[in-house]
Amino acid sequence: MIEVVLESTTVTKTLEIVQSLRERLTIHEDFTYKFLQGGYDWEMSEQIDHMTIFSFKNPADATWFQLTYL
Repeated sequence: MIEVVLESTTVTKTLEIVQSLRERLTIHEDFTYKFLQGGYDWEMSEQIDHMTIFSFKNPADATWFQLTYL
């Protein structure tokens, strides 16, 4: 699996991207994703941004995704 990270993304933007991907690919077969909620790390005293990690089975799909969304 090839992972592509979208930094500083929102839930709404993530769902729009997933909907677009579902027109071309099959979720849980060709790709998966996970949204990581941002917040504040009190131990490190730093802000953590939202991010979404997309994982692709086919390297060509990962490359297409990077060219389209990054």
